[in-house]
Amino acid sequence: MKYFKTRLIMDKRYWLMTLLFVVVINIDLLLIVKEREPFSGQFLTFLSGSSFGHYPQMALLWLLPAYLLLGPGRWYLQDVKVGQINLLITRIRKPQYLHQLLRTSFISVAASALLALLLNYGLALLLFQNGSGNSYRMSDFQDGTDQYLYWQLLHPVLANLLTILLTALLLGLFAMAIIALSFMFKKVSYVFALSMVAWFIPISTKYSILAVIQPFQETTLTAQLMILLVYVIVLLGIICVGYGTEVHRDEL
Repeated sequence: MKYFKTRLIMDKRYWLMTLLFVVVINIDLLLIVKEREPFSGQFLTFLSGSSFGHYPQMALLWLLPAYLLLGPGRWYLQDVKVGQINLLITRIRKPQYLHQLLRTSFISVAASALLALLLNYGLALLLFQNGSGNSYRMSDFQDGTDQYLYWQLLHPVLANLLTILLTALLLGLFAMAIIALSFMFKKVSYVFALSMVAWFIPISTKYSILAVIQPFQETTLTAQLMILLVYVIVLLGIICVGYGTEVHRDEL
């Protein structure tokens, strides 16, 4: 709907979130330039884990829910707080309102992440266009022990672009899950705490979702697909439960 597009364009906090994405994701390239890394920019992107001390990655990935709550992720809570939700659902049906919130959250966050990550990839290629090679020995992967990693090393452009797209889509899906949590728990403190749990557990376990959104990892393709499938099912479950709960709330 036109209302949600206009609201997104006028939302200063959403643009702040996008700016933070761009700055945090790209700031480490300056440190890498000073160190004069000899490797190709294909292997020095944000997602490849090339950052010094991993501080930019920690600043973004460990606090991801805080960033997402700056954008459309807080809209429902804001509408409830100021009483605007009653006005909105008189103009459009409640299911349509909730659907538009979920849709806007997914598209806006995925687009912001995609922009920041593609910019990071482009800058890495530009700044390190004279770099050569990578930190792996190709011969280590020619015996079939890790064919997926071997394929990524042979095709780094495809590997990077695929990982960037997948990461953007996952962040968009996670943003939808945050909105869904706000449907069930109408306090920002509860939503933030539960969002941190829903994000921190998957990134800190043995089968971390980070293995999926970082290229050139030694995790097998089968393991990555299983991790991705489980996490997507969990997020979709949260979204469906939150949406269903709010749609039928007045009927209970």
